[in-house]
Amino acid sequence: MRMDNPDFSTGPDPDDLEVLERVPLEPYQSRWLEIQIRELNVKKSVVIWDALQEWVSRYPNLEFPPSTSSNVVAMALAEFIARHREEFLPLDPY
Repeated sequence: MRMDNPDFSTGPDPDDLEVLERVPLEPYQSRWLEIQIRELNVKKSVVIWDALQEWVSRYPNLEFPPSTSSNVVAMALAEFIARHREEFLPLDPY
């Protein structure tokens, strides 16, 4: 599945993308997201949407089987966290 596939909704409101709220994430990604949404008063889906949009623009020709869409979100978020480390609140190690 290409990320520009019509099966992948690109609606104007990231909250319309139900998959963003239920995608399985690594524990550090979940903790990082919780810090951002709590302290910066942003929606989880908006942060994930930004990460996904950036990742897709960086890798526009990658293709994935339809069953890997949640893995794509986790990969996009991992790269987003690494690339924007200085722009967001840090994750306290524990």
